[in-house]
Amino acid sequence: MDKRIRVISHLIFLPAVALAQTPKPIPAQQPLFEVLSDSQWIRVSSTGQARREARLLEHSTTEVVLDLEPHPLRIPAASIDTLWERRTASKTGAWVGGLVGAGVGILVATQSVEKGETPSADYIGLLAVGGALGGGLLGALVGHAFPKWQRLYTR
Repeated sequence: MDKRIRVISHLIFLPAVALAQTPKPIPAQQPLFEVLSDSQWIRVSSTGQARREARLLEHSTTEVVLDLEPHPLRIPAASIDTLWERRTASKTGAWVGGLVGAGVGILVATQSVEKGETPSADYIGLLAVGGALGGGLLGALVGHAFPKWQRLYTR
């Protein structure tokens, strides 16, 4: 009986190990500058220069050109160590504002009735949805004011 279990376990285990060794194709990487668009804010760290943050004037597969005073700065693609793009935190702000607004709406609905009474579920739901929408909008506006850098490339 012990010999059969060993043979069956080998018949199950060995093909699974062999499948793990099959070569998988390396996924194709996007070209570095394909996701960039002109006039967006980027941050570049390159060899031989300090980290720079400026608007992107133009880009190609070989270099990026930053809008710096007094003249544009050309940075070769081969020397770029790290590249970030500037985004906003409006999505995060909308989520946080919506949750806080819904909580405030529920609190207002439960506190606005006479002592000893219970507010209706429709009333609580209406104020919660209204608070979530108002808070989400306000949170998105506040989040839009705060920049959020996303790293696109690291060597």
